[in-house]
Amino acid sequence: MRHFAALITTAFLSSQLTSLADIRVGETIGIDFDNAGNGKGIAPPGKSRFNHFTEGKGIKNGETLTYTKPLRTTKGRPLNGVSFSFTNNTGQSTNRIKDQEGQPGPGLLSAPSISGDRILSNDTLEMPINKDGHFVLTFSGLDDTLSYTLTGGYQGSRPNFDAIWSADGQSFESLLQAGYGTLTGLRTDGRGTLKIIVQKRTKHVILAGLTLTATIAPYSSDKHAALINLGSTTLLLNHTK
Repeated sequence: MRHFAALITTAFLSSQLTSLADIRVGETIGIDFDNAGNGKGIAPPGKSRFNHFTEGKGIKNGETLTYTKPLRTTKGRPLNGVSFSFTNNTGQSTNRIKDQEGQPGPGLLSAPSISGDRILSNDTLEMPINKDGHFVLTFSGLDDTLSYTLTGGYQGSRPNFDAIWSADGQSFESLLQAGYGTLTGLRTDGRGTLKIIVQKRTKHVILAGLTLTATIAPYSSDKHAALINLGSTTLLLNHTK
């Protein structure tokens, strides 16, 4: 009986440990937001791969678009079970304006194919966007035991092409002279999901690209420790019977 209980506990521990999400510490997911198919998702150095997310014919207010191809890391490794979606809650459809006005961002976001174009919900007198208009960027299937570093934004020549980025209780402002920002130590909701809000600051809602990097969390071993403690307790109880 004790042997059977130990086998059941070992099987349980094994199934839990192997069910963790596919993304690994140090890996980065890059998303290139494209307004009209201008970019191909290639960024230096070493031609790092970005996932090329285009608005197609425009994203209507209230519409959610899910990236249909398998997400890949910037090294090109496919991520099983990890997905990305974009929701427009601005009150207006995104605008398919072809341009390459964006200035280079930091690191992998410096390539013109990544930072040059963008997705924009344009606020006009004829078609104003909501006061709290925003995009919701959702990653699903992430590893809850890890933390994440987010870098994103857009930098152009117009002062009202700005936004407020927020996730997991942190935020930064994407401004004219500092279009990109970084949030560190982000955690999922415990179900593998991380939501990023890009909200209107002055007039429009705009973004060009982002990177999300998996890092070791301060308490990344919590789940493993709990499972191991459960297994140890089960074995101890059976041993003392």
